[in-house]
Amino acid sequence: MFCGNCGKKNEEGARFCEFCGTPLLNEAEGRNQEPAQDSAQPFTEQNQYGRFLSGEPVREQQTQQGQEGETLQPAQQKQPSGKKGKRWIWGIAAAAVLITALIIAGILIFRDRQEKQRYQNALASGDRYLEEMDYEKAEDSYLEAISIDPKQKEPYLGLVDTYVAMEDYDRAVKTAEEAKAVLPEEDQQEFDDIIQKWSNVIEYTWAVEPEIEAEDITYIQSGDLLSFSANEREKQKDSEYAVIVQDGLFGIIRSDGTVVVEPEYIDISEYYGGAYLMRRAVPQYESSVNSDWDLYFFDEKTEEITMAEGLGSGPDPMGAYYYCGGLHNINEAYTYLDYQFEEPDFPVPVQRSDDIFESSDGYYGYWLQGMYAVYSDGALTTDFIYEECGSESNGVLAAKKDGKWGYIAADGTEVIPFEYDSSWQIFSGDEEISYCYAASEGYIPLVKDGMWEMRDTAGNVVIPAGVFEAIRPVNEGKCWVQKNGKWGVIQLETGDVRTDEPEDGADGEADQEPRTEAKSEEELRAVLEENISDLIVNFEYDDYDGDGVSEAFGITSPEDYDELGLCGDVGVWFIDCEGNCTQLMSDTYGYLHQQKVTAGQQKFIVWEMSGGGSGSLSYIFGIRDGSPYEPLISGQYMQFETAKYDDAVYVGQTSDFSMGYHNYIITEFVFDSDSGEFIEM
Repeated sequence: MFCGNCGKKNEEGARFCEFCGTPLLNEAEGRNQEPAQDSAQPFTEQNQYGRFLSGEPVREQQTQQGQEGETLQPAQQKQPSGKKGKRWIWGIAAAAVLITALIIAGILIFRDRQEKQRYQNALASGDRYLEEMDYEKAEDSYLEAISIDPKQKEPYLGLVDTYVAMEDYDRAVKTAEEAKAVLPEEDQQEFDDIIQKWSNVIEYTWAVEPEIEAEDITYIQSGDLLSFSANEREKQKDSEYAVIVQDGLFGIIRSDGTVVVEPEYIDISEYYGGAYLMRRAVPQYESSVNSDWDLYFFDEKTEEITMAEGLGSGPDPMGAYYYCGGLHNINEAYTYLDYQFEEPDFPVPVQRSDDIFESSDGYYGYWLQGMYAVYSDGALTTDFIYEECGSESNGVLAAKKDGKWGYIAADGTEVIPFEYDSSWQIFSGDEEISYCYAASEGYIPLVKDGMWEMRDTAGNVVIPAGVFEAIRPVNEGKCWVQKNGKWGVIQLETGDVRTDEPEDGADGEADQEPRTEAKSEEELRAVLEENISDLIVNFEYDDYDGDGVSEAFGITSPEDYDELGLCGDVGVWFIDCEGNCTQLMSDTYGYLHQQKVTAGQQKFIVWEMSGGGSGSLSYIFGIRDGSPYEPLISGQYMQFETAKYDDAVYVGQTSDFSMGYHNYIITEFVFDSDSGEFIEM
């Protein structure tokens, strides 16, 4: 049969043209499947569209009769419905997918822009609130920015600054740690520095509220000439008494905020034996000499002010070390002193000189003009590279190099970089000397460009810059600070704080007997006064056994200390926290000076009993299990105290006359907390 569309011949019975795909009508349906032709015009070759390539043009098909006489319609030409139809459908589908993708992409881009705008708004709000010191809103804004995009470092930095401004340093460190966990590696170092900077910040409470008005609160220079060489005295006096400056005049203030010497003096310094020597701005009349007087002593043990008479003068008893081809002491020049040179037992700063000091050279402080180095263990440990160098304290020395101050170890290792300004103004008459405070109890106050901070002797920040307007050295865990233009005292929270819940009892109370309420210092002193007829010449109130409750030791005598700082018929008493008195010694003869030694969590009182001549014996008392006791070395050594070069080492002296003169032998000890004894090293 032939296709009515293309005219090609197909197999009999085929339903579709195999050449163009047009449906074919079969005879059973009564349709002629052969195309009608003009009998007079046989067709010749056709092209693929059914058009003749030669001969007459094809007439249009006419209506024909079938066998049954019905009328047949001409075969209609149809477009292919297979491949072209499928292409049309796929085109529509592809267009729909493309449109959908464009719509989704537009939505995502819009949302991304919205999120970025929300992030920027939250970050900008945090910065604004932080500048306005609205820390609560700043915190909320930075947290919102982090929730929108936790991969950006700026809101973490802002949140750290917020917590630092709030003095919540634990949360500042925690924020930095959280930032490190999500931010890329290139941002890690910045947050490592933050963690290192704020991890060691120490908590504090106010012991004296900042309400004291003063131009300055400072400390005098150590000046115990009988005990220390000049090289050891280049630091502040370690005392609970500080100098208060008001209207350009000096007075003395105790660490509890009590002014014990009114600001009426133009100079205050330390004299022999630890006494304060003070010069009044306006002399006052003294009837005992029938004259105006301007020099007075202040005794920090009794807080009494007395006239200073018969002071005299002479060479520095312990001298001063300097370096000229080797270590020397200026007292070698004074032959009448019969001075025997001894190497120092601890690191000392020394100045270089090209000449040996002669007695005719005058005051050695003006004669020595060279640079400083550190001398330790029989040799120089640094070069002469320092313009100034203070005394060793807590293992470090303040030093000045290239106009800036820093702190070094005895071997010259830099502990705190040379980038700070002088922190200590030493007043001496009309002269004011700029220097730096020595470390005390492991802490160092520092100032740079007017901003004060405190670091420990490992170099870690413990009080950040800007918290206080000024900071002073630590004594007994306390230090003077200036806040909002006024002075107060803070108590550093240096002990470990237990935060875990107690295990005993449903109420969290341990199974123990209730402790009787401890008495105050005034109450314990009153109890001792009721039990004795003598004077109380010294009273030491403290927590000696580290249990959180204070006890007291009292020194009594029928009469006060004499002009040599001695008193007789001395009694040593212990008063427990409940007011029970125990006499520990009686009828002794001893010195004004008592040491208080700290060993771990415990503290000891040291009473120096005179042994006659130049000797003495140190009697040591502590508390164990609530009762007083004497360590085994008590009464065996003289001048027992904490070593100047190491807070964990203790030293005592014994006498040796085998060389024909009084030689002192130093013995070192460490404290064993288990036994409560000082063990010889």
